[in-house]
Amino acid sequence: LSLPDALPISSFLPIKGAVNCLSLLLQIAEQERTRGEDFLQQLSRISFQALRVDAVQRIQDITIGELLREKSADLLTAIIQFLNSALLFFRHDYFYNLNKSVLLGPKIYADGKSTLELAIAEYDQALLLDVTIKTLTMRNALPLPLEPSDKQKLSDLLMWLRSGPEVE
Repeated sequence: LSLPDALPISSFLPIKGAVNCLSLLLQIAEQERTRGEDFLQQLSRISFQALRVDAVQRIQDITIGELLREKSADLLTAIIQFLNSALLFFRHDYFYNLNKSVLLGPKIYADGKSTLELAIAEYDQALLLDVTIKTLTMRNALPLPLEPSDKQKLSDLLMWLRSGPEVE
């Protein structure tokens, strides 16, 4: 068939538009599926962080630093914001509110996720700093070095231990 005998190209434009729309909807559906998997992964991270915070709070005889308390509160706030953004993102309906789902939904979810990741990283750093401070404080609380006479007694003891049992 030659082109003049076939349908004019302009008659294919509606079909091309329909195929492009279908392609866009399939792409959005795939993004939704991967975001659903990502959401489950983020829930797992949140559970792990909650266990860490709980473990720190269960220790009776330690003082938690102000920075760690602040970052714990920031982490809790970020978790709430992430869950809120996830609810906003996942509650939309393609046909009911297509504009929001295509344009704003992914940004809302991504913003909540990045806030959560930053809060987790800052909590990790605050916990590391608190542990470092506690460790250095404990190190400074160790007994002072031995006196010269104590060093001689320790040296004699070590030599006696190295000599081992006497074999007859």
